[in-house]
This record gives sequence, structure tokens and C-alpha cells, in this order.
Amino acid sequence: MTNSFIIQETISEQEMAELSSLLNNDQPAHNLLNDKKDIGIFLKNKQGQLEAGLVGHTFLNWLYIKLLWVHDNKRKEGIGRKLVSEAERIAKERGCLYAWVDTFSFQAPEFYERLGYEVFGQLDDFPGVNKRVFYRKKIHNNT
Repeated sequence: MTNSFIIQETISEQEMAELSSLLNNDQPAHNLLNDKKDIGIFLKNKQGQLEAGLVGHTFLNWLYIKLLWVHDNKRKEGIGRKLVSEAERIAKERGCLYAWVDTFSFQAPEFYERLGYEVFGQLDDFPGVNKRVFYRKKIHNNT
């Protein structure tokens, strides 16, 4: 019997965990995957409805901000800045030295630039005439 590739559009948690475990077992001296820790910071109103949130993780000495959202009626109140600042604080406590995030040119590149993030990469025409922009920031003053 010959092996065959299986193509899936949905990956289960079990499949992801198995693949991650196998990758980690192949490189026991580094044991990199065990270092990843999630971060979730949420703002909810009195009714329990989400008004803002940040999801990311720390990995090795980096914070990655995966998702950041603030409800339209809460924007311009400094909530996004507070969410990022809190994530950076947590990351520093975990020993992180840097943070990175990616966003689209039609979303919030100026927001991250105001927080001290600098461009380190860009994908043009993603999607169409837009760009996907990658930012990084040194968050710890280790010299």
C-alpha cells in the first residue's frame, strides 16, 4: 500500500496537537513549542457583551498580537492603547524582549506606529491594492 496525501480545509485540535508534538519531539534539545503561552485581554460591559479585546501569545522572547478589536463606539478612548500596553507588560513579565503584529493597510497601521512599532516587512497586493504590514517593537530595555 502506498501513502497518499490527504488534503483538508479544516484541521482538528487533535491533528494540530499531534503535529506540534511530533515536531517538538524531533528537536528535544530546543523544546521550542512548550514555551508558547496565550494572552487574552477583554473589556466587557455590564451586560457581559464584548466591547474590546486582544488575543495573542508569547513565544520564546517575543509577544505576538494576533487580534485586536475595539467596538466603534469605544474608539478614540485609549482602549486599544491600554490593551496593547497590558499585553506588553505581561510579555515583559514572561521575559519577552520584543513584540510583533501584522495588520492591513486599510486597518490600523498608524495606530501601531504611534505606539512605537516599526515596519519590518510588507506584502503588497494583499488583498488587491492593499498591503499586509508587519511591525515590531523592542519592549524591554535590556542592553
